Amino acid sequence: MPDEQSFLVGDKFGDVYQLPLLPKGEEPSINAEKPDETSIQKYTPAASEKTVHSKANLRALREQLRQAKNRGVKKPKAFDFEHTLLLGHVSMLTDLLITQYPTAEGVMRNHIITADRDEHIRVSRGPPQSYVIEGHCLDHDEFATKLCLLNPKFPQLLASGGADLNVRIWDWTQQKCILKQSTRNILRYLPGYPLTASGDIGDSNHDSRFIISNMWSIPFPEDGVCPDPIHLLFEDC
Repeated sequence: MPDEQSFLVGDKFGDVYQLPLLPKGEEPSINAEKPDETSIQKYTPAASEKTVHSKANLRALREQLRQAKNRGVKKPKAFDFEHTLLLGHVSMLTDLLITQYPTAEGVMRNHIITADRDEHIRVSRGPPQSYVIEGHCLDHDEFATKLCLLNPKFPQLLASGGADLNVRIWDWTQQKCILKQSTRNILRYLPGYPLTASGDIGDSNHDSRFIISNMWSIPFPEDGVCPDPIHLLFEDC
């Protein structure tokens, strides 16, 4: 977090928590015993079919309910350390970050940007108003795996990548995609990828083996001039 007093963490159930960087009170024991079976209950998603608003979210919710019923998915009743639940998704989180952007009145406000398995990128306010959703960046054809802020001088620019092998540049303050760049040509340099006689990419079905697993921004020039924002380093896995 910008105040350097706490940090954010997301889990596979779609929840984002705020934890203190330095816990208050007694330090937890490294050799603390694991909770016994009496402190464990069957996990039930907090969402219901009445609270989801898209077909993708409904499918994800039904899958979670099916797994909880057939596989006995369990979740602890409560954490034994200080924490604050900030927000939640219906599906698994894939990435999150926090950034600051001024309001119309010039006041800096924290924002939490989260991505999930259902192609959603959500823009929420930072604590204590994390329940306020300011919008969604919706354009990915497959799940998004990585978010990347380009540069502090241009805090409104966000890059995202995922399983559809396209890097998108967003003005996340407007939830608008301003650039879409395919990374498919990069695959020709990977061992074993099929190419035609002319060197073009062969069977596009092989794309399903690859996702963008990480991205890094390259520093902008000192004069502050914004070059083509697709100048990113990214990694295929």
